[in-house]
Amino acid sequence: MTTGSSLRQMLDSKEWAISEERVTLLTLDFSGHYVEQLPEELYGIEELEALDLTGKKGIKLPNELTKLQNLKVLNLNDCNLTTVPAVVMKLPQLQTLILSNNENIILPDEMSGLTNIRVLKLNKTNMVTVPTVVWRLTHLHTLELGSNTLNVLNAEIGLLSNMEHLNLSKCNLHTLPLEIWRLIQLRWLDVRFNPIQMLPAGVGQLTNIKHLNLSYCKLRILPPEIGNLTQLEWLDLCGNQLQTLPGEVRYLTNVKHLYLHSCNMHTLPPEVGRLTQLQWLGLSSNNLQTLPSEIGQLTNIKHFDLSLCKLRTLPPEVGRLTQLEWLELSQNPLQTLPADIRQLTCLKHLDMSYCQLTLLPREVGALTQLECLVMIRNPLQMLTTDVQHIINIESFNLSQCQLTTLPPEIGRLAHLRWLDLSYNPLQILPPNLGQLSSIRHLDLSHCKLHTLPRELGKLTQIEWLDLSFNPLQVLLAEVGQLTNVKHLDMSECKLHSIPPEVGKLTQLEWLHLSSNPLKTLPPEVGQLANVTHLDMSECKLRTLPPEVGRLEQLKWLNLSSNPLQALPAQIGQLNNIQNLDLSSCELTTLPPEIGKLTQLERLNVSDNPLQTLPAEIVHLTNISHLKISTRTLSKPPAEVCRQGIATIRQYFEELERSEEDVSAHLKVVVLGEKMAGKTSLVQTLRRGLSTLTRQEDRTHCVEITQWAPDDNITFEVYDFGGHNVYHLTHQFFLTPDAFYLLLVNLKTYNCSEQSYTEAVGFWLDTLNARVPGAVVSLVGTKKDLCRPVEKNAKTKDIQRRVKQQRNMWEKELRQQISILTSMQMRYKECDLKSVEDTDKHLLRAKRLLNHGLRVIDDIPCVSVKPKFPVFVSRSPPSWAKFRDFLLETANNKELFPTLTRILPRTWVEFEQLLQRPASDKPSGDSNRSIVMTATDGTSALEEIKHPTQHCLTTADCARIGQLAGLSSDRLEPALSYLQQVGTILRYTDIPELKDFVFHDPPSLIEIFKDLFHHDTDTLFSTANQKLVRFTSPKLDGFQLDLCDRGLIQEEVMKCLLSDDIHLDIVTALMQNFGLCFEIRTEDTSDPSKHTVLYKVPWYLHKEMPKELMSVWAEDVPEKDEQLQLMCDIRGFCPQGLFQRFSVGIHPLVNDRTDWKDGAMAYRQDYPVLVCSKPVADDTYITMATRGRPDQAGEMWGVVHPLLEVLVQLLQEWPGVLYSLHVTCAHCIKARLDNPHQYDLRDRTADDGRDVRCPRVKRTASTSADLVYRPSRLSVVTRRTSLTQMRPSQQNDYYRMTSDPRGLALIISNIKFTDPSRNRPGGEKDLDTLRKICEKLKLQEEIREDLTSQEIETVAKDVSRRDHGSYDCFVLFLLSHGGETGVLGTDGQHVSVDSIVSSFQACKNLVGKPKLFFIQACRGVDMDPGHEHTDTTTDKECSTSRAGREASDGAPDQVTESPIPSTAPAASAASLESPDAGERTLPTASDRLVMYATVHGHVSWRNSNSGTWLIQVLADVITEHAETETLLEMLTRVNAKVADFKTQHQEYKQQPEVTHTLRKKLYFFPQASVDQNP
Repeated sequence: MTTGSSLRQMLDSKEWAISEERVTLLTLDFSGHYVEQLPEELYGIEELEALDLTGKKGIKLPNELTKLQNLKVLNLNDCNLTTVPAVVMKLPQLQTLILSNNENIILPDEMSGLTNIRVLKLNKTNMVTVPTVVWRLTHLHTLELGSNTLNVLNAEIGLLSNMEHLNLSKCNLHTLPLEIWRLIQLRWLDVRFNPIQMLPAGVGQLTNIKHLNLSYCKLRILPPEIGNLTQLEWLDLCGNQLQTLPGEVRYLTNVKHLYLHSCNMHTLPPEVGRLTQLQWLGLSSNNLQTLPSEIGQLTNIKHFDLSLCKLRTLPPEVGRLTQLEWLELSQNPLQTLPADIRQLTCLKHLDMSYCQLTLLPREVGALTQLECLVMIRNPLQMLTTDVQHIINIESFNLSQCQLTTLPPEIGRLAHLRWLDLSYNPLQILPPNLGQLSSIRHLDLSHCKLHTLPRELGKLTQIEWLDLSFNPLQVLLAEVGQLTNVKHLDMSECKLHSIPPEVGKLTQLEWLHLSSNPLKTLPPEVGQLANVTHLDMSECKLRTLPPEVGRLEQLKWLNLSSNPLQALPAQIGQLNNIQNLDLSSCELTTLPPEIGKLTQLERLNVSDNPLQTLPAEIVHLTNISHLKISTRTLSKPPAEVCRQGIATIRQYFEELERSEEDVSAHLKVVVLGEKMAGKTSLVQTLRRGLSTLTRQEDRTHCVEITQWAPDDNITFEVYDFGGHNVYHLTHQFFLTPDAFYLLLVNLKTYNCSEQSYTEAVGFWLDTLNARVPGAVVSLVGTKKDLCRPVEKNAKTKDIQRRVKQQRNMWEKELRQQISILTSMQMRYKECDLKSVEDTDKHLLRAKRLLNHGLRVIDDIPCVSVKPKFPVFVSRSPPSWAKFRDFLLETANNKELFPTLTRILPRTWVEFEQLLQRPASDKPSGDSNRSIVMTATDGTSALEEIKHPTQHCLTTADCARIGQLAGLSSDRLEPALSYLQQVGTILRYTDIPELKDFVFHDPPSLIEIFKDLFHHDTDTLFSTANQKLVRFTSPKLDGFQLDLCDRGLIQEEVMKCLLSDDIHLDIVTALMQNFGLCFEIRTEDTSDPSKHTVLYKVPWYLHKEMPKELMSVWAEDVPEKDEQLQLMCDIRGFCPQGLFQRFSVGIHPLVNDRTDWKDGAMAYRQDYPVLVCSKPVADDTYITMATRGRPDQAGEMWGVVHPLLEVLVQLLQEWPGVLYSLHVTCAHCIKARLDNPHQYDLRDRTADDGRDVRCPRVKRTASTSADLVYRPSRLSVVTRRTSLTQMRPSQQNDYYRMTSDPRGLALIISNIKFTDPSRNRPGGEKDLDTLRKICEKLKLQEEIREDLTSQEIETVAKDVSRRDHGSYDCFVLFLLSHGGETGVLGTDGQHVSVDSIVSSFQACKNLVGKPKLFFIQACRGVDMDPGHEHTDTTTDKECSTSRAGREASDGAPDQVTESPIPSTAPAASAASLESPDAGERTLPTASDRLVMYATVHGHVSWRNSNSGTWLIQVLADVITEHAETETLLEMLTRVNAKVADFKTQHQEYKQQPEVTHTLRKKLYFFPQASVDQNP
């Protein structure tokens, strides 16, 4: 409890605005403190004058407040008030009342009794109209109503005749009432950001006004009466469409600040010269071509901004501005300056960047007080000797000019500290440069320097030196004299060697040597003891000196793209290294010492010919980003490495327990148009004899079989149905490591463009888009039906057209690279998050150019038709030759370097046992099986009961694992590996499927056959026994629904499925694949008549219904604007992409109507139209909405999430070229053909209010709000989709894309019924948790001081809510605890199990992660810890920091913690005891429980900074949430908290995590793709 003495210690003198005066008052500020109710001692502080309760949500003000007779100021900002507390009306002496940020607060009529009120603040209260009571407060001097949606202001405002300060900013006011101009006492008026188009003449009545802000309204002219405001000192008119000012402006003789930025002004009236008191004049971003000579009369001006105008000259009279200190002239077409500029003797800052100056004006040399001169991007070819006179200059920027030489006199600038000469064609530097003894920063990058003067070594104070991108071939030994340099960049030079003197740069922290032809490094590099960042990428290094191991402070080392073949063992001495990039080298092995780099967080060894990894790699326990070459790796296999370091560790552990087994598998995908002979060829190869397939046995979707032509290799053969209706399902089985056989029916192929497109071109386009880099062999079939000449002609035609198609891909890629390069240059100087992706897209396009689809040139031709005995030939049949071709190709290490895998014997046997049930089918799909016999002589497999023929339960798998020697805790790595290679299928994120393993994938695909049957006539015929219960008219209706509307009824689906297949399995799969979405129609009169339909957009073929035109007219309504986002897919567009997009957006929209290439729906009450249309060779997919211009922000929130769905789908097609745009709203409204498309990017501070449309030669404009994306949305497009992985990998990650991610319920008990149990410091945890929720995009809901029953009630209530729009749920529970649970404020325990169970039962949280953080003791034991020596521990970990535990006189204690952690101090008083949380064992999936401590022990809290767990959790999440999984972060939390200890007792604390999470959880999913490229 806070005492009276401590309250008085909080008293402080603080300035408050009362009327226009700022008065110092005795203030008690609770804004930074936890306060639930005001302490009694407060009312005894009679002298208190101001009480600040900002942010005290739900605070209650008792009647005792009336005792504070001197209280003049009451601040209730952001207190969640619904009305003004009654006691406030009993404070007649109150002069200032702040009620801002209390949404929808009601002002009672009794407020009119506050007769002394002078200041009333009601900003951001969501007001639509001003309450009448406000107009009764006639003594008001200050009224703030900013950021409310008033639209109209009542005339009663005229009653406030004493008003001096009025804030109406951002209120959406189109006009102001005439009465406002009668407030003649008004001195300060702010109406910025209101759509006011005209000021009435009445404004001239405000003769006492001193501050007038009219910025960013829509004013086109000012009334002459503006000149009556003769007392005006501050006038802001920025962002209006004023082209000039009225002459009467000359009467504003007292104005000191005048802002006219971005006003579209063409002229400045000469009368401005009469404003002789002006000190600050802003004219930037106007169309001014000249200035009036009268500008010279502004003799008191100090800051003059003329940037971004169109000035070609300045009048000589500018020289009279002798008080000027800051002059901005950048981005004007100035070619010279008047001689009179030399008179500006007080000038300190001059910016003339981006002008057209060919010479630095001699007059600049006379500006002896100049400290900063900016000349960026002027066509300067030389500097005159006058530069020596700028003797006080400290910063000189000459970047991107055309300087070829520097005058020697530059060496006389003795005070120069910062010099930028980058991007100049300098070939030589004067020796005098060495005289710049004060220089700290020197940028010489991107020049043409072949040598450096030796005098450069005299710059001994320099700390930052950039020499990059110069043709330097030699680095002088004098570089060793720069002993203070910390940052040295010599990348992209021509250096063949580094002098040993570089070792003298002992203060160096950052060294860049990338892209130099360096072959060796001197041993002296090991002397750079302070270097933390070393980049030597893209050099010619074949070896590293052992001395590199001495760089003990090194944290970041980049050696990528070097011909390194080995690393020295000393690499293991880099104990602090966190990031190591060894990609694109020539490493065949890694040294075992790599395992000593225990601080390593990022390791990249991709694109190396590694065949094995050392087992010691498992010691890298801090790895969060691991990239490994998988093309040549066999131990571990690529599928293991892709799952990260934990799975690699499990792999090596299993190898220790089991023998190694060499396994050779290759996935072969057979595809082509219908009747190409795919199934016949597959069956012929598998059976070893010619086989023809009957028409009724043709493949419908996908048939998957195993074929082992010899003991050395097993083929997983995927036989794809050729009908168009199956193309949507094919894409899920296309993976980059497969061998693709594209079969072409030579009989029907006719050497035409159409025939080629259908038989070859479409399939190659699909493969190139989905799996660029894969290997494809074209196979001619049915050659027995063609004459030899005909066969040769057709195969040559195919080869010619394949070459043309590949040339077309290359052309499109080069065009894309050119476009992206242009974008990169256009935005290179913009700090935009949305432009960061340009580099990634460019890199991807270049990679595609070099690693596209690999099509084998030769086209083998086969026939599987059996030969009659009379025609028996001694030569083997063509299919036998083709079998040999397959084997030869599969064993080609260049094409399939990872064919052979080294696996634990237990995994191999487990796979064989899993496949045994499948191999026992009559067709004999597999030649590989083993038989294990039980003790009673029966097959052990017979004991396994299969619930269906399609899958095994997890319990079945556990029993099979036991037979293979795998215990249950070692089973998951084997299952994950088999899932990765496609041997089994699992869908652990689908509730209906999460407990099943599909050990026989063909049986899973079988489910789709009838639902995606190409012959709907047969499907819905009366002969179909599955539908025998329906009449013929009913069947006709079903067929019509499916073919015309894409609808299939739930009862029909049930009938089409086998009896042993549950409907939920099918619908879950279809929705997971994006094949359909569910529609429920309810009958309110009879619930039994509810109907469930499934819409399959693939079947839709009708155009947009005409009746929708009344909702979405072709002409945009006059009052509205259309915001349209567009994805331009260049060239090939995958079949079914729009249909899957249509399914993907279904959870985001309502009341939808669909047609073949579009849909109309509603989202957040806005109409939404999504369409797909071909345009030339491209496909445009658009998503648009309409609304008022002032609703632009909401409109972005409506359509942008839809774009996110499309972008995520496109990640599945890495070879598809696309770009994102915003369609010009002006072009849409004007209905122009080929509307202009703006690049989709974020809005920046430099963007103007409007954007000129290039389509109409910039004669019209549109609001920038409809062109540039709000930055809050940029993360969406930057996020990379997890769906770019193969289907089996998609299930390894939780979906985490909703915004907010989920609800975070925070229950915090601080004040207990027994005051001795109160938890001081708990309020700090609340503040910390708010930051965590903001970081993780969680919607917080805080409940404080709950009894045990209230905790249970709240948990149940929240668990019963609809969490369907969220991707997770989080609970933070902070209280005392005991061994039986956590405590309510009444001292009664609540079981953690009961709380968790409430949310496990929540139906719409099934399959979603549920996270519980329990900050409470779990017993009374104190952990003294054990002695432990860790050679990797930071030396600073022993540093202690003291802090007071409690504020109530408890004994002081000290905690010890690692620096720079914010470890709390603690004492015995900080124990949350007796408070043990009951251990909750995992009983259901997708949950995680983190306890602050282990069972039976206490946890620690600091009264000043909160609990250890919550503090560390916040630190780790802040630093790592965007790049690491939740479990990786919690491992860090465990480690950091374990380092804490109390000083005197030296007690420890160890958090504990239990979980049943089934996949990785990234709160920002793009991290997972960065980790698994």
